[in-house]
Amino acid sequence: MEKIKNKRKSNSYNTNNNNNNNNNIDNNNNNTDLLNNALNEIKQLKTKFYESDIEREGLKTLTESLKLKIRQLQKKVIENENSKKENIAFKSQKELLEEEIEKLQHKSREYEKIIQQLRNELQSLTQQNSQISQNKIELENKNHLLGSEIQRLKTQLVESDKEINDLKSEAKRLSDRINTSERNRINIKNLQENLDLECKRLQRENAEKEIEIENLQSEIKRLKDKCVTMYQESDEAAKSQETLKGEIKKLQLVIVEQDRIMREKYQPDNIIHPAYCNVCSKYIAGIRYKCGHCDNYDICDKCESSNHYSTHVFIKIKRPIDNDRFIRTALLPEFKLIEKDENDIDHQIICSVCNKNIKGIRHKCGHCVGFELCVNCEAYPFNLHDPSHVFLKIKRPVHIDSNEPILPPDFRPLIKSKR
Repeated sequence: MEKIKNKRKSNSYNTNNNNNNNNNIDNNNNNTDLLNNALNEIKQLKTKFYESDIEREGLKTLTESLKLKIRQLQKKVIENENSKKENIAFKSQKELLEEEIEKLQHKSREYEKIIQQLRNELQSLTQQNSQISQNKIELENKNHLLGSEIQRLKTQLVESDKEINDLKSEAKRLSDRINTSERNRINIKNLQENLDLECKRLQRENAEKEIEIENLQSEIKRLKDKCVTMYQESDEAAKSQETLKGEIKKLQLVIVEQDRIMREKYQPDNIIHPAYCNVCSKYIAGIRYKCGHCDNYDICDKCESSNHYSTHVFIKIKRPIDNDRFIRTALLPEFKLIEKDENDIDHQIICSVCNKNIKGIRHKCGHCVGFELCVNCEAYPFNLHDPSHVFLKIKRPVHIDSNEPILPPDFRPLIKSKR
């Protein structure tokens, strides 16, 4: 019996389970139908949303959110197939989804209306733009015509200005001519008066000039007579001039001969000095050069161009000096050398004979304070200075600051009187 009871219980339980399963299947079928309908509506909404250009992105986001919600609902339906509460919640969610779908449909209709309005406005704007472009072309044509008209008026205005200026200049010229004619009339009247006065003055001057002409004619006669006498005197002067030229030539020949004789007379080549040359070791004949800064240094005229200290100054001795105490002593102090170009030596000293600036070699008297000679004046055969004085031969410019004679007074050659 118990087994039979148990079987009955199990059968009743199975039947209940079967009924519950059938109910769940029906519910699931209903849910799938609802989902299919919702998906179809969503597809329709998608097509409508894709047609609109303005809210396309918004619809995409909404559809994606709806898809997510539907997926969530599907999961919940699969998970809670056996719970009625979940079916009720699913129905409520379905209702909410339907409401949202209706709202979206309503929005899509509104968006379509807005899009249509925008299209209409765009079409009207394009029409207005075409009208404006036509008006612009017409205005440009009118502006071009006005510009050409203004240019033509400007040219006419310039021409009229030129005509006005020409008329003004012509009027001014006429007024100037009138003024000049008036002035000319006054000037002519004044000229007539002046001419009358000038005629009277010329008549007086003519009378005076006639008297002067008579005087000049008499003066011309006198001058002619004087010219004749002068021509005669000039012939005599020419003859006397020729005789003077002959005498001058004779005097020139005499001077040349005397110059030759004086050169031979005063030539010191045969004079022998009591000193020997430190270069060639021979007794010095002719001109002796003694270094003024060395104790005992002498050179002859031939060795004078030898190398020695460029700052030393030589004493040029033409006649022998017998005073032995000056042989081994330096006679000159140290001079300050002035640096200048060796190719163009200018001592900035005036020659005492020719009064020219000394260039090249300077000859300074050792016994006088301010007597200087250039090369040309020093080579003259006559005595231009005291023959007992000795000169310094200075090749390079030096500064000599002394108000007294440089050489000792006893350092002089003995000059014998010639009979």
